[in-house]
Amino acid sequence: MVLITEKTSIEKKESLNDKKIQSLNKEMNRLIKQIFIPIIMALIIEIFFGIFNGGYFSVIYFVSNSVIFSMLIIYLIYGILIGITKKLSISTIIISILATIFLVINQLKILYTEEPILFSDLNFVSNINEIFNMISKDALMLVKGYALILVFLIITFYLIIRWTRKNELIVNNIKIRIVSIISSITVFMILFVPNKYTKNIFLNLFLPSGESDYTTSLSYCNQYSLLAGIYGILLNDRFNEPENYNEEQLNKILEYSNQIETTGSFGKPNIIVVFSESFWDIDKQNDVHLMK
Repeated sequence: MVLITEKTSIEKKESLNDKKIQSLNKEMNRLIKQIFIPIIMALIIEIFFGIFNGGYFSVIYFVSNSVIFSMLIIYLIYGILIGITKKLSISTIIISILATIFLVINQLKILYTEEPILFSDLNFVSNINEIFNMISKDALMLVKGYALILVFLIITFYLIIRWTRKNELIVNNIKIRIVSIISSITVFMILFVPNKYTKNIFLNLFLPSGESDYTTSLSYCNQYSLLAGIYGILLNDRFNEPENYNEEQLNKILEYSNQIETTGSFGKPNIIVVFSESFWDIDKQNDVHLMK
């Protein structure tokens, strides 16, 4: 009788251990799947951009450093949002909304200017009402051409949100949330705060060919992915200096020019030089005559 009781007790313990192991395995599998959510979100953004604008897709493209940069950015945003909201599902909803708005506005800008959204566009935020009035008349017509893919994008985000709500990740530990917010913001500052000493490091790390020559910003983003391309353009535009640039020499020239006193009149100019930096035919202007 004693032997039977001991055997039953051992079997119960083994059964409990098996259940704990199974429960732990399920939790680990769920956590691993949740870790892949930011990667999926980054790939959706890049695929959407590539389909619209002639980007190419291959295994090499998806594992390239530039796409890894896109994933890093999404992870950092998740880190901040989860630290604030505590929940993966709420963070995913916010990112889905922001990504949809960003992709639509980016596509509208490409349709009007053949250029993607750049950080320099922040200078025009104060004129957003004027810009909206300018494009509102035919923006709807332009978006209609992408309606099917846009619906597919929204459905994809919806399915991801639905999955995250069923497999919710909740971070209640306040210390972990604070560390997540601070560490994510710190990495953002390292990446985006102007620093000419780290420029080439980041270009070579995320955009392997470094300071690549490109004809347009759109072709550059098609080459390196949307988010990494925008970042690369920021670095190249922010820190590029002309060859043999010397700030001290330039200041001396400016000081000298300010000391020069001009007298008399130049008279009426009879030669006008027109610099055309845009892709349009100036000869089409009836009132303009050029000497060739």
